[in-house]
Amino acid sequence: MGWDALEKSTIEDFKRYAVDRIPSIAQETDFKIILQKLNLIETRNLKRAAVLLFSSQTQRLYSHACVKIGRFLTDTDILTTDIVKGNLFTQLENTLEILRTKYLVSNIRYEGIHRRDILEYPYEALREAIINALIHRDYLSFSQIQIRVYSDKLVIIQTA
Repeated sequence: MGWDALEKSTIEDFKRYAVDRIPSIAQETDFKIILQKLNLIETRNLKRAAVLLFSSQTQRLYSHACVKIGRFLTDTDILTTDIVKGNLFTQLENTLEILRTKYLVSNIRYEGIHRRDILEYPYEALREAIINALIHRDYLSFSQIQIRVYSDKLVIIQTA
């Protein structure tokens, strides 16, 4: 997969996310230098991690690199599903948004005149769990991340 498959906007987003840990990244305009510093290039070719993180065509090489979300009534009865594709940053953002808007309950609370929607699972914990699943999954096998939402629990697994 070539350099033209990289999403420039995702790399720019990454620069904003990483500026606290790598302050000099904000001034870097050459994406190849950024990828070299991140050790995502090997002999002028993109490593798998570069494709997974920044490509607009991730599933072309890694068709199994997706997140499946389902609302389960029991371990075998499923009510609805979604499949989230894209690079890992896109998968993280879209998975969180789909969970928040479609699968999880938000309790409403008022503080004065302000309405507060309180997600049934702490957003930061949910985000961390999904990041861990995306980072630690085995991309060389054909396993996928599956998020099973039940009425009383949420399970994140890597399917074999």
